[in-house]
Amino acid sequence: MTDEKQGEPTEEKRKPLDPRTHRRLLRFINAARTPEAIAFVPKNEIPPEEPDPVVRRPVFEHQLPEREQLVDIEQARRLLDARDEMSPAQGFFHIDELRDAVANLDAGNLLDRLIGCMGPSTFGEWRTVGEIRTPDGVRIDVVHAAVLRTGWVMFIEAACRPNSLSQTPLWNSQNETAFELKHPTPPSDNLYCSGHSFLSDGRLLVVGGGGDLGHTPHPNFGWIYDPVDGPEGTWSFTKDSANNRTRMAFDRWYPTLVTLGDEPGRVLIAAGQRIGPPGTPIPMEIYEEASGTFATITAVGGDRRFMALYPGLHLLPGGEVFFAPVGFASGGSVPNDFPNNEPSGYFEFENTNNMRGTWKNLGPNDRTKGMSVLLLSPTFPFAQVMTIGGGNLNKSRTFQIINLSHLSPEWQPMMNLPLKAGQVEPTSRVNPNPVLLPDGTVFLSGGAPAGEPCWLYNPATSTWSEMDEAPRERKYHSHAVLLPTGEVMSCGWQNSNIEVFKPPYLFRGSRPVIDSAPDHIHFGERFSIGTPLPDEIQKVVLVRPMAPTHNTDSEQRVIQLLFHCGEHCLVATAPNGWLPHATAPAGYYMLFIINHKGVPSIAKFIKLGGED
Repeated sequence: MTDEKQGEPTEEKRKPLDPRTHRRLLRFINAARTPEAIAFVPKNEIPPEEPDPVVRRPVFEHQLPEREQLVDIEQARRLLDARDEMSPAQGFFHIDELRDAVANLDAGNLLDRLIGCMGPSTFGEWRTVGEIRTPDGVRIDVVHAAVLRTGWVMFIEAACRPNSLSQTPLWNSQNETAFELKHPTPPSDNLYCSGHSFLSDGRLLVVGGGGDLGHTPHPNFGWIYDPVDGPEGTWSFTKDSANNRTRMAFDRWYPTLVTLGDEPGRVLIAAGQRIGPPGTPIPMEIYEEASGTFATITAVGGDRRFMALYPGLHLLPGGEVFFAPVGFASGGSVPNDFPNNEPSGYFEFENTNNMRGTWKNLGPNDRTKGMSVLLLSPTFPFAQVMTIGGGNLNKSRTFQIINLSHLSPEWQPMMNLPLKAGQVEPTSRVNPNPVLLPDGTVFLSGGAPAGEPCWLYNPATSTWSEMDEAPRERKYHSHAVLLPTGEVMSCGWQNSNIEVFKPPYLFRGSRPVIDSAPDHIHFGERFSIGTPLPDEIQKVVLVRPMAPTHNTDSEQRVIQLLFHCGEHCLVATAPNGWLPHATAPAGYYMLFIINHKGVPSIAKFIKLGGED
C-alpha cells in the first residue's frame, strides 16, 4: 500500500467499481468541455428540498440550491488537460487512469465525490432476480401483471394458441433471499389481451381477452381471482346472487377497466374490439360488485369508439372518468399518427348510481402508443394527467400535462423529454412504462431501445433526473409495477426475466419502520401508525397497487394523507367520506411512511372502506 499523503491512491481507493458506475463516470469526465462542468456537483446530485411535514409545496427552478463546488476551476482545468494528454479523441479509458490523474492533482476527495454522484445513490440500480418458468423449466411469456394484497405479483401468460389456457404464475416480491414462484390452477379460459382492476375486497377482476384476436370461445366472460382463498388463491367465474355465471353484453379484446368510487363497488369497462368484423361502437359497461352482474351504460349525446384500444382512463376526484388519447392502434413499437384517435375528454355520470352520463371534449391530442398517469396533490393543482411519448416521431420525444383542477382545462404545450449526455435530440418513447413512486415522483422506463437510460420526473419542479440504464429492452407487451418494497419491477416484451429497480431514495440511509397499523380503516377515520421515530417522518401516503397490461394501467394513484406526531406513533387521517369516493376508491392500498431524507418504509397493505 502506498502513502496517501504523497498523493498516491491506496489499495482501498483502487477497488473496482460496478460497470455501470464506471461507464457513467468516464462518460461524464470525457464529455466535459469546460472546467466548470467538472468543478461542480452534477445536476442529479442536487439535494431535494426538505419537504413540509404535511404537504409538499411546489418548488420553482430558481429556488433550487446552488450546486456545490468540488474543486477549484484551476484543478478542474488541469484534470481536463491530463485527460486530453491521455487521448485527445477518447479521454480516459479506465478508472485507474483517472485515479492516477486525480492523485497527481492533489484534488482531495474529488474522485470519491464523483463516484458518489455517478453511483446508485444518484442513479439507482437495476438487478435481474429470475425468469418466469413452469415447474418443468419452460419459459412463460407474460404480458399482464397485478400486485396482490399478499405482496405477491400475479402474471397472465401471452397464450395465443387456439383453445389454450392462460397460465397465471405468482412471484413473491418480498422474498429477497430466493426467487420464489407459485403456479395456481389457471382459469379454464384464455385471458390474454384482457383488462383488469381490483375490487374493494382486494380480489382481481379480469374481463375479455381473446388471445391473438380469436383464440378463445369466451371473450365476453368475467373472471375473479381471490389471492387469499387457499394457499395459491383461486379463479372463479363472475356470478350473480343465484350463483349463475354472468357475462358482459359484448366481446372485448384490449379493454380498459377503471374501479369507480361508488359503494358498493363498481367497475367501468370500456373499449375492446369485437371478435369478428368491426361494427358500431361498443357501449361501456359496469360490473356491479355487490350483485356480480354486468350492465350497459348509456352515453347521452354519443359514445366514444375507442379506436386506439386500451385507452388511457383515469378516475378523477370529482367522480368523472378522464380519457387520455393513448392506447394501441396496432401492435409493435413504431411511432406514427393515428387520425382515428378521438379527442381527449371526460365522462360524467348523471349521478353516482345510475347508468347514464355524458362525454365532454377537451381537444385532440393523439398519443397512440404513449402512456398516461394521474398525478394527485393535496395542494393546487389537485389533479393532473401526464402523457408520455406516443404519436408521431416528433411527438413521441415529448411529454404533456393537463391540469384538471380548472373549470376549463387545456393541454399545456408539449415539452421535450430529457437528453442523455452527448445526445442531440430526445429519444423516441413508444410503449413506455411510467410508474408513480411513493414520494410523488414518476419513474419512466421502457419504450426505448436497449441501452437508453431510465428517468425520474419531479412534478413539483418539472425536472428530470437520469437513472440507471435498464438491462433489457421493454416495449410492446411489457409492464412495470411499484412493489411494496418501494422498488419497481419490470417484465415482458418477449422476455420473461424479472428485473427490479432500486430507486436512489433507498441508498440514502435506513428505512423508517411501520411497527403497527390497522388492517382496515374507514373513509375520514383517524388512525395510528406505530413507528420508532415519528418525528423524522415527513410524509404518509396510500398507494393503489398496480394492475397493468400492454403498458396500460388505470389503477395508479398516490394519495398523501394529513397526519401529526403522537407519542411513538403517527396519527393520520384517511381520505374523506364524501361520495363518490373518487380520490381513493374503496380497496386495498400500500401504506408508506417517508422520512426527512425521502426514504420510504416497506409498505403495509391496508384496506380502505368497504365492510369489515
